[in-house]
Amino acid sequence: MNGHPFVMTFSGQFFVSVGPPFKLALKSFVGTAFGGEPFSSNPIVAVCDRGNNILPTYNNGSISASLITIPAAVPQTALQPITAHIINGLATFRGLYINEAGYPYQIQFSFSGGAFPFPSIISRKFDVAVGKSVAVGYFSNSTSISASTIYAGEYIANSPILKLLDSGGNFVSSDNSTAIKIAIQANPTNATIGPEQYTFVVAHHGVVRFHGIKTRVKLYIAF
Repeated sequence: MNGHPFVMTFSGQFFVSVGPPFKLALKSFVGTAFGGEPFSSNPIVAVCDRGNNILPTYNNGSISASLITIPAAVPQTALQPITAHIINGLATFRGLYINEAGYPYQIQFSFSGGAFPFPSIISRKFDVAVGKSVAVGYFSNSTSISASTIYAGEYIANSPILKLLDSGGNFVSSDNSTAIKIAIQANPTNATIGPEQYTFVVAHHGVVRFHGIKTRVKLYIAF
């Protein structure tokens, strides 16, 4: 090979310091989200320099979280703005949740209370899924027992049709295992309801239908 060989040299050691505050960044974001339940991991917003290094001594201001994108059928009040104070360069949100299941959602994180005007940041789009069954409600076309006359010893004409709901009030149509038992709540006359085999019903696609139940005296029923 013709010519002179390359010569390599090294500088002295040097230290790269964390720079001044420059931007906000998401250190962690929403994990699995189910209706009405706190996110499995809540967002953490970091104050960073130009190189994405977190500023551990930054303790000024706060970050507010608000929905900027929501599914078409979801009301605007799905998530009220929630604020987290910046401590050691991090704003950690706790207990953040959305009731209404749907896609897409996006959260905007905005800074306030400090001298440096950080631009807001927006999360990626995410889904809020239907959660596990924790409550029951009437179907819109089902008549409440309290709205009909019940005669002692006769079958209840308007047997209730119930739907299973998650913590956010979403219909859990995938539930085929939860069982509901009908019972008397206020019972001043020691009334009974039966037959017993019809008072315990397993859901089918999130729906619980009671049939063939009757009472021995007039009563009030609760689930």
